[in-house]
Order: sequence, then C-alpha cells, then structure tokens
Amino acid sequence: VSMANRVGPFRILTPADAQVFQAGDYVEVLWDVARTNGPELNTKTLSAYLSTDGGLSFPLLLSSEVLNDGQARFQLPNLEASQARLMLKADNNPFFAVNTSDFSLTKRPLSLFVSQTDLGICPGETLSLDAQIQYDLALETPEITFSGLPQGLSYTVTTEALSGTTQISEINFQALPSTPAGSYTLVVDLSAASQQFTSTLALKVFGGDLPAPMLLSPAADGIDQFTDLSFEWAASEGALNYEFQLSESLDFELLSDSHTTPFNIVYVNDLKGDTTYFWRVRSLNDCNQGVFGAVQSFKTAAVNCLSRTNDMPVTIGSNDPNTVQSTLEFDDPLSITNLEVSVDLSHSYLSDLIVTLYAPSGKAAVLLANSCGISENVLATFSDEGAAFECENDPGVSGFVKPLSSLSVFRGESLEGIWRLEVKDVAEFDGGSINSFSIKACVSGVPRPDADQDGVYDDGDDQCLNTPLGATVDTKGCAIYRLSDRNFSIALQSQSCVGLSDGAIEVSAIQSMSYGLSLRNAAGSIVRQASFTGNITVAGLTAGNYSLCIDASQGDINYEVQCYEVVIGAPEPLSVQTSLAFSEGNLWVSLSGSEQYFVTLNNSFSSLTANASEAPLKLSLQEGLNTLKISTGLDCQGVYEEQIYYTPKPSIFPNPVKEHLYVQTPSFVNPQLDIQIHLLSGALVSEIKTTASKNPLQINTASWQPGVYVISIRLDGQTYSYKALKE
Repeated sequence: VSMANRVGPFRILTPADAQVFQAGDYVEVLWDVARTNGPELNTKTLSAYLSTDGGLSFPLLLSSEVLNDGQARFQLPNLEASQARLMLKADNNPFFAVNTSDFSLTKRPLSLFVSQTDLGICPGETLSLDAQIQYDLALETPEITFSGLPQGLSYTVTTEALSGTTQISEINFQALPSTPAGSYTLVVDLSAASQQFTSTLALKVFGGDLPAPMLLSPAADGIDQFTDLSFEWAASEGALNYEFQLSESLDFELLSDSHTTPFNIVYVNDLKGDTTYFWRVRSLNDCNQGVFGAVQSFKTAAVNCLSRTNDMPVTIGSNDPNTVQSTLEFDDPLSITNLEVSVDLSHSYLSDLIVTLYAPSGKAAVLLANSCGISENVLATFSDEGAAFECENDPGVSGFVKPLSSLSVFRGESLEGIWRLEVKDVAEFDGGSINSFSIKACVSGVPRPDADQDGVYDDGDDQCLNTPLGATVDTKGCAIYRLSDRNFSIALQSQSCVGLSDGAIEVSAIQSMSYGLSLRNAAGSIVRQASFTGNITVAGLTAGNYSLCIDASQGDINYEVQCYEVVIGAPEPLSVQTSLAFSEGNLWVSLSGSEQYFVTLNNSFSSLTANASEAPLKLSLQEGLNTLKISTGLDCQGVYEEQIYYTPKPSIFPNPVKEHLYVQTPSFVNPQLDIQIHLLSGALVSEIKTTASKNPLQINTASWQPGVYVISIRLDGQTYSYKALKE
C-alpha cells in the first residue's frame, strides 16, 4: 500500500444526523472529494451502498458509476431499518467513507422507483425511463401521472405486471422542437385506491447556446507557475461535459494537452519550464456544444535540478533500539517541484527500520517502515515516478522505486535549509550504517550560479571559481588547506625564577615549508614574529599566557592559520610554615614553591623532593637554641631562616643579663603565666601576669640595679625559681 500526500480525507458530510426516510424518498448526499479525483488517485466514479445493521455490512447497491464531484442523490428502497448507513466506495481504489450517524427507513404500501433521478432531453428527441411500482396486494393497479411538464413535452407510460405486487413500467418523454430550454421539476403522482405516492424528477431541456465557462485558475497572465498545475473554471448552466485545451500557441494548432471531462477541473503534469501556455474551455451536452470562451495565458517557472550528497557513514547501533540521522544542506530558497532521494544503507534485518526524510520545515515522508522482513540492505533511489519496491534478499530494496509516502508532500516547500534522513532501529541485536544519502531536487526558478558547488555563489562573494568538488572553502569561496593536527609539536620552558625572562617556546614541524610565526601576549600585543622552515625557538619570555599562531605556504597554496594558547610558567615563591610541639620537642615544617628543598637544622643537612614535601616535615629539636635554614637551589627564591628556642620547662636567658631578659615557656594545657621578680632580700621588684606562648617573653631590666635577682615563674600549677645576674 502506498500513501498519497495532498489527497484526503475523503468523507461524507451529509446526512450527518438521525433522520427518518420512507421508501422511495431521495437522500441528498454531500461529500468532500478532497482531490481524490485528481492525478494521484484518479477516482472519477464511486458506488453507493446501504447498510441496515449500523455499518457492519453493506449488501445493498444503491447506485454505481456515481460521478465523484461531491454531490448526488439516491432513492431509498422499500424496507424497514432503524440503523441505516450509507457508504461511498471508490470504483478504482481501496478507499471509502461512511456517514457519521444512523438514520431510519420505513416501508410504504405504495412506492415508485426510477432508474434515473436527474433527466436530460434535447428538443425534438425522446427519452426513455425505466420504473418499478411496488404496492400491497390489497390495492388495485396503480396509475402514474406527471405534472409540471414544460410546454411541448409529453409522456406515455407502458406497464407490465412483474408479480402480484410489482409492476415494471417504461416511461417515454417526447420533446417537440419548440420545447423551451431550461431546468424543470417534474412531480410524479402514483395512486391506488386511497394510497398516494408523490415524488419529483429533475429535468433539463437542452437548447440554445451554451455559455462559455469562466476561467478561474491559474490566474490570467500568471508567472512562475508550477509545471504540475490544476486548471479550474466555473460550472456552466446546461453543461454535461467540458472540453479543455492547452497549447503553446495562441491559435491552438498544436495542442499540449486536451481533456473532455464532466468535472470543472483538470490536472496537467510535466509542463515545460520557462514556457508560456494558452488555455481555453467550452461546454458540451448531448444536444450541442458551446464555443470556446476567452483564452488565458500563463508562464511556467524555469525548472532546474540541484543535487547534494552526504557520504559520511553513520553507524546504526546494535545493542539497543536507536535513532540516527544523516544531513545535507541546500542554500537556494526556491520552491520544490519534484524530489528524488537516493539511499545506500547497510542493515542485516530491514523490518527493524523506519526510514524517514524530513524537510527543513519539519514536513516528513516515510520511505520505508518495517518493510521486507529479514532482507538486508538498501541501495535505491526513491521517487514518486518509481515502481513499487519488491523485497529481494540483498539488497532488500534496490533500483528506482516508489516510497511508502509520496514525496509530493514537499512540493512547493522551500529547498533552503538542512534536510535529514532519519533511520529508526526499533529492535536490538542487528545493526548497520547509513553509507550515503543524496537528494536531487528540481525547483521553480533559476538558482544562483555555483558551478563548483562550494556553497558560495559565483555572482556574489565567490572569489575563487572552480574550486575542487567537496573542498572546504572560506566565506570568499576559496579553498581552505589545513595541515594535519600532528604537523607541529610544541615544547614549553617555564621561567626559572620570578623576575627572570628566560621562558621559551620551541616549535618543530614535520613538513618542511615556509612558516610564519606570530606570538602575542594576553593583552594582544605582538611579542615576537619570525619565519622558519622546520624548527624555531622563541626565547626570553616572561611568565604568562600567550597566543601562538603559525601560517604556512607552499607554492601557490596557502594553508589555514593554526593557533594555540600556551602558558609560560614560573616557580612559586618559597613558602615555609613551621609549627612547634613543645611537649614532644618536634618542629613540623610545611614547604611549597619548588621541586626540591635543602633543609639544614643545627648543621644537620637533608634534601627533599616535591613529592616528599607534600606531607609536613618532622624535625627533632635540641634543648636550647635551634637554627633552621631552608633553600631550593634557586638563588632568586632566597633562603628561609628561623631560630627556635626549645625547652621542656620554663627557662631564662641570657644570664647574666644587660638590657633584656627573656623567659621561654613550653606549651601547657593552662597557658596562664605568673612571673615575680625579687631581690635576694626578698623584696618584690615587679610582677608580670600574661599568657604563655611559644615566643619568648621579653622583660626590660634597664631599671634594675646590678646584683642577683630571684625569678619565680608559676605555670600550669607548677612554680619554677631561677637566679639571674644583672650586670
């Protein structure tokens, strides 16, 4: 089954609600033709069926060869039904429509059924009409009479009994040559005893001149028309058919197309592009033919075809259901008249796949959907002009084939933008790939010239015509030549010390050619420019961020500039943090700023690497004064020096003392420190209350007289006494 876009939905509009009819009544039926009589489906006639079980079955044929023009009336049979439905079914296609609600039918004791409900007769001719009379057995033989006949029209009725309750009749109408032309409603009366049946027939007496139809579309003198067009005109009074003519010449000596049709519309495909056409229509009936009316002209748009291909493979996964896509892009904002899609696809189980083409606007056409069972692979061009695909083994779908959905859905769409081929794999285990995907699009109008297909128009910005097909170009249409990402190796040398300009960048190229180097700092200022052919070193750099750009040329080929962001580093300042644990006699040292450290404590030397210095360094102190020196081997980082006085209990120094006396205390739980200074006689000289810390407490002895003093230190519940000599 293939699907036609731009067609449907075909549906019955009336009757749409519950109604009650009697035997012999006419039901007026309106339906939406929805282009089903167009070239896609070409359904010109329908058959009408009746259901009495709510639409479960339709065994009763009401009429055949019903013109598919959207309006008809049907005479209902003599039966009882409370759930009646109508169906219109295409005579040449599998589509149909059913009205939306049930209606009722009741029988009559007397009814008349005719073979035609709409009659036409020419003056001076005879028209025969078959009829059937149905009546109850208790009634006498019915009689038929007509009223409302125009002057000059007469009739005769010949009746023959078919059974005890049925008669067949032949009704002959005779129109004199003088019978006036026009549309008439004939009233039919059927009577038998006390029963009466009344109905109507529509009669047209043809005669006189047939008016020329008014042409509606395409508009007169229209330009840039599609090469597939519908021609439409207003219905003409008295016309049963129309003759349509299309020509490239105003005298219509050579016809491009000609149709005789009961419809007031025809469809013509495959017109020439960029061509002026003339068209006309005249009315026809069984008695005479009208004259062609006014001629109108139009011009079709120039038709050109463009192609694009994406041959970059896209993998279809096999582990889980997945969806992948391949894309390609057109630059021309022209209207599509026809489209072909070529697909090269590998997959080991085609029925797992749904393959869909998406336009930039989002409109879609399904090419394949769970088709061809266990067949493998697709190598096909999809076109509305193709044949229905037949599933083979490998490739499962091949050749010039028709897609499941018509590609005419894209007709009139703009070609410009990104087109997507989407492949949805609905099952696991089997995988594959989209190997290539291409579109050939025919469009109305003239695309801007782009002979080298580089996407830059030749009549615009393209300064480099005839670049190789598929070459990457810049905005001027000139080919972009790129060196391999591996052509350059770059080595960096950091600044050895803060303040020294001895950083460096070394560039090595695999290919030997003419290179140009440009180095800019973070502010954008040029630091260095140089030329080289293979290797170059840029020295004398300070720490910071730099932009390094390299251009290259070889003969007439200029390669795309390659740029790199580089950072010249510098050593951090030497950082030393110490922490004294008095109770343990240990000094903890944290280091940063170098890869290697040289540590000296009280003339004891050690060397540490950066990894070893990540954890704090533990040093054991001796009682008394300790000297710590740390350096890195880089003079610019300097030398860290610290003196640490360590004692497990309070101590004083220097002794003897000249100006300042220092009290060193260890770290205790209770840091409250109470110091009293006495003469040997016991007299109190001074008292100091403070908080103990790792730093020595300084006492100014400038006011002390020379002699011996007793220093009492109370700390953490303990009292310590010392003698100090003041010089």
